[in-house]
Amino acid sequence: MISIQQCRAARALLGWTQQELADACGLSKTAINNFEKGTSDIKLDSLKAIQLAFEVSNIEFLNDNGLRVRSIKTKIISNLSELVSLIDGALKSETNTLYISNFYRDQNDANWQELMQYKERIKIAYKEGEEPFLSEKDNSCWIPKTVSEQMHQTFIFDNKIAIILGSSKKIILVENKESYDEERERFNRAWESNAKNKISLNIKKTA
Repeated sequence: MISIQQCRAARALLGWTQQELADACGLSKTAINNFEKGTSDIKLDSLKAIQLAFEVSNIEFLNDNGLRVRSIKTKIISNLSELVSLIDGALKSETNTLYISNFYRDQNDANWQELMQYKERIKIAYKEGEEPFLSEKDNSCWIPKTVSEQMHQTFIFDNKIAIILGSSKKIILVENKESYDEERERFNRAWESNAKNKISLNIKKTA
């Protein structure tokens, strides 16, 4: 996750003020200032929002605490229907799989019904306590509440990552194979670690 030094360097590279970063990631200028000074703890979800704001602006974070500008396709998706349409197009190819992390249903269920024809190639990690959307127990698990509260809903498919940003409901689409591979690997590690939380078929199903 992004460090204080990387945050400062990325702002400098883009010529952003703290206020411009705050506007881009949905946090307050005070929160950004406190983070960069190291004077207060910051939630993982907020760190991810800061890093995502930079990544959308073509900043790549490196393992050695460095960063660089990279060429990457990003866009803001205007609504959930557009995202579902993109996923539907990707899943028409039998080689593609959809991974959904921290799924919860404050969106319109009708959108997701379109994808049920591909349910054998969809793996969903639900927010703890969420009623299962898929009936296949091998394709579903729960993410513990303490973890899910610090996460955005993330959709990983066809070398793309779509992230619904918290209360703003903005959907950011990133198209980059390296980022896709990293997110898919992270999803699979989390999936294995939550194997004990696999959802039972005895749980009430969605009609």
